[in-house]
Amino acid sequence: MATNTQPNWMTPIKQYLTEEVCDPDLEKTMKQQAARYILIDQDLYRRGYSRPLLKCLNPEQVTYVMTELHEGVCGTHSGARTMAAKVL
Repeated sequence: MATNTQPNWMTPIKQYLTEEVCDPDLEKTMKQQAARYILIDQDLYRRGYSRPLLKCLNPEQVTYVMTELHEGVCGTHSGARTMAAKVL
């Protein structure tokens, strides 16, 4: 999978976690949101209470994962819960 350098929804969170810089009007919101995430080797992960760290994917990675789940090694899915379990 290629690494996408285009700005996306993760960009402000990564910037806040690495540089603690954000829009001053959104600082309180960003601080609360960023507390749910962690950076490991420049990869963003969402923390969970009862589940493992969830890797956040850029749009290219999402397309690849969804293609694999539907057509690749995982084959077709039988429902939303089964699909969600496979993604995790």
